[in-house]
Amino acid sequence: MTPTDASHYVEIAVHLTQGEIFQSGGFPFGFPALLALSILIMGPGSFSLQFPIIICLVLCLLVLYLIAKKKIGVLNSLILVFLVGFSPYLLIYKGWVMSEIPFTLVFLFFVFLLDRNYNPYNHTANPFENICIGISVGIGCMIRSVGYVLIPILLITQLIHLFIENDYSKKKLFSLFTPYFVFALIYIPYLIIFRFWGQKYTSHTYGWWQWVYANISGYATCLTVYFPGGNYYWINSLFYTLFVCFLLYSLSVFFRKEYPIIISFFIYLIVITLWPFDQRERFILPVFPIFIYLAIRGIDHIQEVISRCFDHGNLRSRLSKVILPVICVIFIFATLYCDIPLFVNQYHIFGEHQAIIQRDEGNDIFRPYGYLNSLDTNESMELFHYIKGNMEKTSTIAFQFNGYLMMYVGKFTPCGYPITSSRDVELIPIAQKCHSDFIIIHNIDEDAIKILNSDTRYHRVFLNTIYSVYSHNILNSTDNSN
Repeated sequence: MTPTDASHYVEIAVHLTQGEIFQSGGFPFGFPALLALSILIMGPGSFSLQFPIIICLVLCLLVLYLIAKKKIGVLNSLILVFLVGFSPYLLIYKGWVMSEIPFTLVFLFFVFLLDRNYNPYNHTANPFENICIGISVGIGCMIRSVGYVLIPILLITQLIHLFIENDYSKKKLFSLFTPYFVFALIYIPYLIIFRFWGQKYTSHTYGWWQWVYANISGYATCLTVYFPGGNYYWINSLFYTLFVCFLLYSLSVFFRKEYPIIISFFIYLIVITLWPFDQRERFILPVFPIFIYLAIRGIDHIQEVISRCFDHGNLRSRLSKVILPVICVIFIFATLYCDIPLFVNQYHIFGEHQAIIQRDEGNDIFRPYGYLNSLDTNESMELFHYIKGNMEKTSTIAFQFNGYLMMYVGKFTPCGYPITSSRDVELIPIAQKCHSDFIIIHNIDEDAIKILNSDTRYHRVFLNTIYSVYSHNILNSTDNSN
C-alpha cells in the first residue's frame, strides 16, 4: 500500500466522521467507513488507524483456522496459522493502513461459507449462512473494487455444486439465488447513497496481452515476498519452490474435496491477472493464506502416505508425522533470523519516519513508506501545531498525505490535484500547477529540498528533523525555522 493510497482513505474517513460524503482517489467507501468508526471511538491518531487493521488480521487467522480444523486437524491448523502469521510481509506491514487486510478477512470468510454450504463432503446448506454469503459479497465490493470477483467465484461454485448434486428442485434453486438477492439488497442502496460507480484505472501504454504477461510473471515473483529469506535469496527460493510443489500435489489429490476453495483461489488469480498491473504483492494477499493451506494439505497427505508404508507405531511412522512441524519451525526461524533484523536495521538507519527499502527489479530503492509511524511523534505534533497557528483555513497546502492533516488539523484547503507519487520531489510540479500557498516536504527527500531552496519563489517557514514547510508567498511568511 503506497502511503498516498492510505492518505486518500484517511481523507474520506475524516469527512465521514464529519457527516460528509467525499470522494478521493476513486476508492470505495467501505474501508474508510471502518477507519471513520475507529477514529470516532478512539480519537485521531495512528493507533486509531492501525487498530482495525490488526484486529482484522487476527480475525483472518481465526477464520483460516476454522477452514482447516476439520480437514487437517487442530495441530496442523495451528501450524497453518503460524506459517501465515509469521510471513515476513504480514509481520512487517501489519500496521499499514491497507484495505487488503479487511478485504482478506471478508474473502476468507466468504470462502469458509462456500466450503461449508457447497462442498458435499462438509454438511448440508444452511439458510442463514447462505444469507451471510450474500452479505460478504456486498461488503467485499464496498471495501475494494476487485471485490466483484466474489460474484463469478460464487456462480461457478454453485454450477459445479448443482452438477455434482444433480438437484434442480425449486427449493434448491431458490437457496442458490438467495445470496444474489441479499447482495443486491445491501449493495444497491450503497451505490445510491455514496454515488460510487467504480474506480477508473489508467492502463499501460502497451497492449493488453503484454500487461497480462507482465502480471503473470510479476505476481509469480511478488509472491516470494511472503516467504522468509531476506537477503539470503537461496533460502527464499527454496521455501517458495517447496510450497509451490506441495500446492501442485495437493491440487492433484484434493480437487473434488476442495473445489470451492480451489475455485476461489484460481478465479481470483485470473481476475487480478487481467487487472492493470499496479498492485504488486499486496494484491496477492487474499489468496496467500489459501495457497499455504493447500500446500499444507499436500504435506499432510504425504505424511499419511509415508506413515502407511510402515507398521503402525513404528519409529519411522512417527517420524514421518514431524515433517510439517519441522518445516514450520524452520520457516519461523528463517523469518526471525533473515527478515526481521533486516527490517529493524533499516528502521534504525533511516529513522522512525522512513522505514523501508523495497526490492524493485533487483535494485534497492528507497521508498518512504514508514511515514504513518511518525504521525504521533513530537515532530509531527510540531508541524500540526504550526499549521493551526500560522496558516489560514483558506490556505492551499500541498502535501503527500492530505488525510492525515485533516485528521489532526481539521479543515483546510488541500492541493486540488491527485497525488500518486511516493516521493515529495514529484509533488513540486503538482503544487505549482494548483498554485498552492504552502508545500510540506519530508527532509529525507534531498532532491525536493534542493529544488525548493534554489527556487526564489519558495521560502522555508518551518523546519524540524522530519519536515520542512515552504511558503509560495514570501511577503506574507514568517520564518519559524528551528
